[in-house]
Amino acid sequence: MLTDQVGVLLKRSRKALRLTQKELAQRAGVSERLWAEVERAERPNVSLETALRMLSLVGVSIRLDDPLGTTHVLHDASSAAAARAARAAIRRTTWRGRQTRLSEEGTDVRPPADPAQGVGAVARVSEQAFAVANARRGSRR
Repeated sequence: MLTDQVGVLLKRSRKALRLTQKELAQRAGVSERLWAEVERAERPNVSLETALRMLSLVGVSIRLDDPLGTTHVLHDASSAAAARAARAAIRRTTWRGRQTRLSEEGTDVRPPADPAQGVGAVARVSEQAFAVANARRGSRR
């Protein structure tokens, strides 16, 4: 049954994000009871709009494939942004590593006016990041 699958996705994703039913229900604009019943597959009559809003909050989107091979993704854009913010907050709280600032000595930290300079700066920072990562990897062996 479709509601069983939606419930499993909601519960698994919510737990992975370490969020409560109450928090997500408030963000989705639904009652905590509705959220819990959908997770337990006890509420088969939830509107598609509400289900999409709930799924988007936990980072789940629905992909539709038409007969011509075109793929369409159904999601609620505002909820997707909230889900990304929640995942970023979790990463910040669980980060245990040391932070390293990657920049060249004596360079200005303001973004360049010319987009081509920005691409070059990104390439230099990427090279530095790989060098730092390889140095750390080599010191662990």
